[in-house]
This record gives sequence, C-alpha cells and structure tokens, in this order.
Amino acid sequence: MNIEEALYSKLTGDAGVAALVVARIYPNVVPQDIAMPAVAYQRISTVRDMAHDGPTGVAHARFQFTISASTYSSARNVANAIRVALDGFSGLMGGVGGVTVEAVFVENDFDGYNQAGGEQVVRMDALVIHQE
Repeated sequence: MNIEEALYSKLTGDAGVAALVVARIYPNVVPQDIAMPAVAYQRISTVRDMAHDGPTGVAHARFQFTISASTYSSARNVANAIRVALDGFSGLMGGVGGVTVEAVFVENDFDGYNQAGGEQVVRMDALVIHQE
C-alpha cells in the first residue's frame, strides 16, 4: 500500500469525515457533477531523509487537500473533520498492509472560491512523515 492509498483509507474510515463526504475523496481533482461536499488530495512534494550510508526509508510527503462545497460552513466543517482525523496521527495508517506513519502535521489552511463551479473551497496542507 502506498501513502496515498493509506490516506484515502484513513479518511474514508474516519466517522467524522465519512459523515460529511462519505467516500467522495479523489486523487488530484474532484470529478464534475459529483455531489458536494467533496475532497481532492494531491502530493505537493516529498523530501526523503538521508544518512551517511544512504537513504533511511523515511519520507516527508506534503499533501494538499482541496475541499469543495456548496456553502462556506460546509467546506469549513469538512476541513475541520480532516484536521481532527489527521493532525498528530502516528501509527499504522491503512490497516493491515498499511503504511507506518511517524507523524502527521496539519500545517495550514486557507479559503478560496471556484468561480467556474460556484463552490466554496478550503485548501489544507499536511506534512506526512512515513516509512517507504
């Protein structure tokens, strides 16, 4: 399992997130004509730790979650549920065969608006430190 699959599993398995978006969580972009609210996630960057004798197997992956909703309060509620599910998490993510996560830090979030689709948007960045 890769870290993207583990994040998807973590979020869709979290009661607070699932109550708001069910499984409407997609890589890179929310498809058109999907019920709102919905979430897209994408890897922004990855830095891998190195030691004197080579790679350590630890990656620092930065993900951005884009939450789209018909109302601002709905977008904020989903963003807060994702923050609660991820911020400070450490352990096995994704269940058996999952990814060992050393720590997740939700680093920031900011508001936006998708004028083309008319959706309220919240973007949230999280740093996921994990074993590869």
